[in-house]
Amino acid sequence: MGFSRLRIGRPLKERWEVPPMGSIKANCDAALPQGGATSGLGIMLRNHNGHPIKALSIPHVVASAIQGEALAIRLALKHAHDSGIINLLVVSDNKEIINYIEDPTRIPPLEVAVAIDDIRELSYSFVSISFLFVPRAMNSICY
Repeated sequence: MGFSRLRIGRPLKERWEVPPMGSIKANCDAALPQGGATSGLGIMLRNHNGHPIKALSIPHVVASAIQGEALAIRLALKHAHDSGIINLLVVSDNKEIINYIEDPTRIPPLEVAVAIDDIRELSYSFVSISFLFVPRAMNSICY
């Protein structure tokens, strides 16, 4: 049996944090409202002071949450690359997508395979890039 690192009486730290000096943080998210409303992609790029570099929200038809998250991450990488950013920390609240990006031995579902390949290819254009899963509450800067 394992033990927990949680300490009773201490609130969990669940808030957005600035990226390291010299890096840009890209929060990425997809929205799939119910009831036939248009889905969309959102990205927010911020510097080490927490100041916005770029914010973008676009309507986009997606088949699933995982597809939307992959497309949002690809969108963030394209905008970061086009803006000349070289050190990037990419944040998503979809652990499955982060796992597919980081593990090239995992075969992603067909609906996200092309986006995952694009993300991996775009990753080579950065001096440093990291992909991080965060709980939804910590990714709320996007919505």
